[in-house]
Amino acid sequence: GKMSCLTAFLPHTVHHVCTLSIPTPRGPPKACPYHISEQTITPLNNTKHFQVSAYMDQRVKGLDIRIISIFRRDSIQPLHCVFCLVIYNTSCGPDLDRLLQSYSQEGFVEMVPWPINEYLTPSTGWLFSKYGGDVHYFGQLTTLNECIYRSMTRSRYVLLNDIDEIIMPYQHNNLMSLMNVLQQQKPNAGVFLIENHIFPKTPFEKSKKLPLPQWKGVPGFNILEHIYREEVDRSVYHPHKMIVQPRAVEQTSVHEVLKMFGEKFKVPPEVCRIIHCPLRTPVQRPVERLHVDTRLWDFKDKLLPNVTKALRRAGLLSSEG
Repeated sequence: GKMSCLTAFLPHTVHHVCTLSIPTPRGPPKACPYHISEQTITPLNNTKHFQVSAYMDQRVKGLDIRIISIFRRDSIQPLHCVFCLVIYNTSCGPDLDRLLQSYSQEGFVEMVPWPINEYLTPSTGWLFSKYGGDVHYFGQLTTLNECIYRSMTRSRYVLLNDIDEIIMPYQHNNLMSLMNVLQQQKPNAGVFLIENHIFPKTPFEKSKKLPLPQWKGVPGFNILEHIYREEVDRSVYHPHKMIVQPRAVEQTSVHEVLKMFGEKFKVPPEVCRIIHCPLRTPVQRPVERLHVDTRLWDFKDKLLPNVTKALRRAGLLSSEG
């Protein structure tokens, strides 16, 4: 269905008015009681936002319901047009759990419980001959397809990539600007293949400006330090990840869509590529054979304070922070 949104910004809140289309019913509507809520402001679960009301409004053709809501402006993450990150959570440590819960309350992360190990023995790696198990890699194929269908009516695009990968535009300031151009160039495409580029964990840039003092002791590694990119070997199969229009996909695998409506398009790497920072790489190449790629640094002025704010909110900063 169609959705249009009108947004008015106030100092601390965003007042949101959305209009939704409803499919034409196949028969006469069933009679049902007429309910009016006694609450004029309804908190939305696990967020800091509120719904006010919803009204039938057929003044605009194809749009039937007008939803009025309030979004706290200080709880809307400016993350370059990515609306919601869906994480299928089998298990995680207490530090990561606190951080994810904090993001969930902001409305940026949707946590989907995925207790696959209570029902099957999942493989813990992608190679079945090595890891075995009843189901491949924690049920990865199932979660990818479930995410597409979960997003079918609410999202224009879905990014299918791993947690250590960033789909990065190189000629546009954000993903929506990129997709607007690609969609104009390829109007029949519903699947956009993005080439994978590995940024190994070592070597890394030892700049004193990047690891902020208050980040000391935070688990993980700083992706901004990893600016050396491996050359792609196109003589062998090279994987892609995807940006898809969910309505164009019937069934997907990890690197390719299996059944779809419309066309697919391989995006040139100079336009957009994946910044992939794996924990380990099979071969360590000398720095002379790597390319310096500092594209992530273009976002560091916004990224550093936002990450610091998120870490502080989750209680993960050291005493120096």
